[in-house]
Amino acid sequence: MIQTHLHRAGLKTLTTLRTIYIYLTNLSSNMKKSADRNCKDCGIRTTNPRYNYYMVTKDIWNKYGVGNGMLCLECLQKRIGRPFRREDFPLIPLNFENPFTRLIIFPSGDDYALLKKSLEEYDRAYLAAKEQRRLTNIDISKLEINKSKITV
Repeated sequence: MIQTHLHRAGLKTLTTLRTIYIYLTNLSSNMKKSADRNCKDCGIRTTNPRYNYYMVTKDIWNKYGVGNGMLCLECLQKRIGRPFRREDFPLIPLNFENPFTRLIIFPSGDDYALLKKSLEEYDRAYLAAKEQRRLTNIDISKLEINKSKITV
């Protein structure tokens, strides 16, 4: 595992125990920072994906967010100073899974059903195209094998 991290960091080998210690200390502090999932304003745990995992537009987050940290929906709304609007949330699956953001994006529920149907059709088309590419790749590889056979 250390070798993998070293390779990603562009280091070939660790030469001294001090270098190993510094490297592991930095790695563990970075892991702790990325594991902090508490709301930066109120301190509530935001690990419940059903309610506090969401994504807002870059403009909203750059203006009111906390960079790489987390904010619960309530604290973000307090920072914005107004009720959320549909335009605040991009149309991505993460926002569809959260019941609060889904109600903001699709207040009537009809739009959500229509979008869900469209996404299912898109998924079917994508999987069919993926299968077609797989079959085409198999046919091409068979063709290449036949061409490479040497006849005597």
